[in-house]
Amino acid sequence: MWNPFVSAYQPANSVKDGLVRVGELANLISRMWVQRHSKREVLADVPDAPATDGQLWAEFRINASTFKSYDTRNDDLPAWARAAGMTQAAATTCARVGYALPPFNAA
Repeated sequence: MWNPFVSAYQPANSVKDGLVRVGELANLISRMWVQRHSKREVLADVPDAPATDGQLWAEFRINASTFKSYDTRNDDLPAWARAAGMTQAAATTCARVGYALPPFNAA
C-alpha cells in the first residue's frame, strides 16, 4: 500500500489489514483537508504506473480530500478510472490479479 506520508509503498500482512490501514490513512488525510492542515501539501501522490513485461498488477487509490473518491488502475489500463467506493475499488483490484476479496466490509 502507498503511504503518502513517507512517499513509499509499505507491505500489509493481508488484504484486510491493508484495507484497514488505507482507510485509516484516508480518514486522517480527510481530516487534514477539513482542518486545512499545512502538512497536507507535502503528501506524495502515488507514482506513475510501473512499466511491466506481462506481469499482472492492479491498485486503487482514495482521493481523500473533503469528499473521498476512489480510482483504480492496472497493467492493461494504467490510467486512473473512477470506482463507486472503496469496496468496489478493492474488489476490482483483487479480481484483476486473480485474488478473491475476503468477506470484509471495506466501506
